[in-house]
This record gives sequence, structure tokens and C-alpha cells, in this order.
Amino acid sequence: MRGTAVRRLAHYFTLGALAAICAGPWTLAQTYPQRPIRLVAPYPPGGADISARLLAPRMADELGQTIVIDNRPGANGNIGSVLVSRAAPDGYTLIHVPYKGFGQTTQALLSGEVQLAFITLQAAKDLITGGRVRVLALGEEARSDAMPGVPALSEMLPGFKKSPQWHAIMGPPGMPRDRVMRINAAAAKALANPGIVARYREDAGD
Repeated sequence: MRGTAVRRLAHYFTLGALAAICAGPWTLAQTYPQRPIRLVAPYPPGGADISARLLAPRMADELGQTIVIDNRPGANGNIGSVLVSRAAPDGYTLIHVPYKGFGQTTQALLSGEVQLAFITLQAAKDLITGGRVRVLALGEEARSDAMPGVPALSEMLPGFKKSPQWHAIMGPPGMPRDRVMRINAAAAKALANPGIVARYREDAGD
């Protein structure tokens, strides 16, 4: 009898352990996130963090939690990058890595410190519409329908090829795969939003 009881207890504990293991990833996927997520932008406000601010509300709607933009400029983006790399790999601290910010470049242009600058339409849009700066050329291989009166850089530099720009959302090493996939799905849905797509096309001059 005693041996039978022990075997039964062992059987029950085994089933319990298997149930816990099987339910683990599912439980994590269903409960994450349970608090606001911090999205670190490693550059000053304006320019580089515009994409992060565009995506954050849409991703927050999908994830059911607030996404807070935390600007951590300095050392060409290294300060923010190191902060995230040392954060707990729980999916609550992420980083948006784009091209370099343009806030300081814009200020230098407006103050007269520099007479010419290469910046994105995102960063310069308000300055252009306000008549504070003039667009001399677009870094494109052909003129844009949105700004047909502005020449493409290829007209001035024959053979010019536009370099690709990319953005990525990254987290600390060791993040659970289910949380990575949850963030990935939220970002993909946000990027597919017609309003976001239209804004990117507008800012790119397409």
C-alpha cells in the first residue's frame, strides 16, 4: 500500500510539473506586459525619435500598456544603448535605433552657425512650411510628386544612389522569446497602420 501511495504521489507531482512547464510560456504571453514599457531613444528629442513617437501609441494600443519615450542622448547613441543592454531582459526596457538625430543640426542651421545641412523631411517639415528654411534638393534618385519643384540630388550628382535607412526595436540579451514575438507583432501591426504608412510616405517625400 505504501509503495502504491508513493507511486501515486510521484505520478501526481510529475503531472503537476508537466502542467506548470506547459502553461509557463502561455501564461507569460498572456500576462505581458503588466506595466508601462520604456522605449529609449538614444538621441535628443526631434528628428531621430519621431518614428518612435509615431509607433509608440499604436504599439501601446496593441499591447494594452503605455509606452514611455525616454530620450537618453550622448556619446553618439552609446549612453542609451548601454543603458538598455544592462537592463533586465524582461521586455520592459527597449531601444529604438534609427539614424542619427537632427535636433542639434537644425538649431545650428537656424542660428546661422552652418549654412547648409542634410536632414530629413521629418525633422525639417515645420521649418519648411513656416518658411524658415528652403529645400535645395531631395536625397532621391528622382523627383518626388509631393515636391515636384525641388530637384533630386541625382540631377546634381549623376550616378547618385540613395542609401537605405532602417529602424529597429531591440532589447537586452536574454529576453524570453514569447515577449520578443509579442513586441514584434505589435510593431508589425503598427507599421501596417494606414495612418503610419501615409505619414512615412509624406515624410519621405513619396
